[in-house]
Amino acid sequence: MKLNKIIDIITIIVMAYIFSRLFSALLTTKPILGVNLIKRELVFYLFYLLIFIRAPRVYFTDTMKLVYLYYIIFFLMRISGYYDIESQWFMEWHYPVFSAILIHNYYVYSRDHRSYARVILAALIIIAITAIVNIYVLFRYPEVARKLFGEQSVFDTLGGPIYFVGLATYAFTSGVPFIIPMLVAFYRIARTGLRIVIVIFVAVILISVFMSALTAPILIAAFCLLFALAGRKRLGASVIVSAILLLFIAIVPTSAKSNFFYSLSDMITQKDLSTKMRDIGYVMETGIDTSNPLSTVEGRAARMPLIIQAFARNPIFGTGREIDSHLFWPNRLAQVGLMGTIPLILILYHHMKLCLRRCDNYYRFYVIVSSLLFIIMGFIKNTSGPMFYYLLLLVPGMYYLKYLKSDDESNVSHVRNTIVDENVNARTDS
Repeated sequence: MKLNKIIDIITIIVMAYIFSRLFSALLTTKPILGVNLIKRELVFYLFYLLIFIRAPRVYFTDTMKLVYLYYIIFFLMRISGYYDIESQWFMEWHYPVFSAILIHNYYVYSRDHRSYARVILAALIIIAITAIVNIYVLFRYPEVARKLFGEQSVFDTLGGPIYFVGLATYAFTSGVPFIIPMLVAFYRIARTGLRIVIVIFVAVILISVFMSALTAPILIAAFCLLFALAGRKRLGASVIVSAILLLFIAIVPTSAKSNFFYSLSDMITQKDLSTKMRDIGYVMETGIDTSNPLSTVEGRAARMPLIIQAFARNPIFGTGREIDSHLFWPNRLAQVGLMGTIPLILILYHHMKLCLRRCDNYYRFYVIVSSLLFIIMGFIKNTSGPMFYYLLLLVPGMYYLKYLKSDDESNVSHVRNTIVDENVNARTDS
């Protein structure tokens, strides 16, 4: 078997480890051999080695050089003892950034677009199965809807490993909404049969996110769907309509707005989400008091002043310790300062900029929608490390699904895009 085919198979296994805890549990040789030869770490290390053998230049692109520079900065700060390495979750945040960029650039620079499309399709199938299993688990055990970090208590509550690993992680629930705009993009140009599949897929994602009862992902999923359906041509009109709606909400009497959320709270059977709706109604009725927070909304609002004060004490290097991880970007500025935040921003900007250059004009809008909403998400909620796989790998990678078409249908498009890629590569490196 050729090396590139071996890499494709290992990459699909990597996708399983990234996007599904269920597949991670099933991918084991222990029942047969008595020892697991396909541990996550071994698979990833083998994958990195094979890519280095086949395409070593992928490790030395401009984006990867920024990643290495970023690592060096943090390494120096860690050995200096300034950063609290126990709470900063450095590798948890940034290991996925390295992996996602490496995988994407390997296939793009190899110009093996058809193989990349198969890998991304496999990832989407894995995501669909994960979402379906998550719905099933939450339907049977709705009380564990917010236990998305995989604690042992969840294992005990569910009473079996299949339910434990079937429960979606926080990263899955918070990251999966960002693929919705690209799904809408394909829906608009797909044939009837494929359109039905896409509609079902989007519905499964939305149901899974809603049942997981995390407010921010639910809102982000709604915005992803709204702006994607509006499209580029109707985006201005959608913004105007949204502004008018916000103005209308602003002039509605406070009692009416609070009663609306109280009513929603009574209608929603999921306990945690019902509590969130009731808390929103409460703060609308009484106002936000961060000095004595009595609701989840006030508790979240009270975090921001503390983070701002911490950042102001040392804006360059930060405090060196975690302030409140529930708000990703503000906490990051406070914890590692501009020195540790700007490099990450440059990495994200550089990578997504090059991804957008390789996209057709049609798809570019949908990638931008996902990217902007991903950034916004970090100001209202925590962004865990694995979520970067959705932004840096899956969203731009979905563009290459068009290469799954038959040779006759895609040949002209392939030639045109190869020329575009060559021009881009001549101007800049990723």
